[in-house]
Amino acid sequence: MKIGLLDCIVRWNSLLQKPFMTGRERRIYERLLLDLGSRQPLDIFEYGSGFSTLYFARFLRSKGIRFHIDSMEHDRTWHLDIKHRIERAGLGQDVTLHLSEFIPGCTPPKTPQELHYVNGPRSRGKKFDLIVVDGRFRRCCLETAMSCLKPGGIVFLHDAERTFYHAPLSRFKHSVFIDGGHHYPFEPREHKIWLGSLDNGHIHHYTG
Repeated sequence: MKIGLLDCIVRWNSLLQKPFMTGRERRIYERLLLDLGSRQPLDIFEYGSGFSTLYFARFLRSKGIRFHIDSMEHDRTWHLDIKHRIERAGLGQDVTLHLSEFIPGCTPPKTPQELHYVNGPRSRGKKFDLIVVDGRFRRCCLETAMSCLKPGGIVFLHDAERTFYHAPLSRFKHSVFIDGGHHYPFEPREHKIWLGSLDNGHIHHYTG
């Protein structure tokens, strides 16, 4: 029954074009974007394109914050779907979708396409205010993110309750786990967000 309920939530979020996040996770992300908005134009890199790309681009535009999102995806069909939605929403000037196509596996990145995916922020030729890690090869992407942040930049790790992702986190001077809430009452899984920065101690305020 719980699996069925979660599937219904996924389908409902898709219909509403909302990211697959809990309500608390979305609110924390929005608060983070508003705080970073004073640095506009805001440069964001996202590992893993999806409804979050569309949703938060619309959010930033609604708040009058100038921004650009570079979003990296590995699945061609999904990439084209999100690209169509971005263009239909009139966000093509503010969002650039990148495709590095490969079949996901359980081994570290080694093919040219996999390595290009992980090194996505480096290939943009600029630094970022926010790097969102919510796709494939998350541990490797976290390590890449360290060298791609602007001063005061922040890394956002989704699904941070998965301990497999934790190895690189100690390399960030400032690091905080945040309770992400639940998708539905009595959900057994406890969702977590992790924020990290090399020099921005303000991230500790998001625990409140």
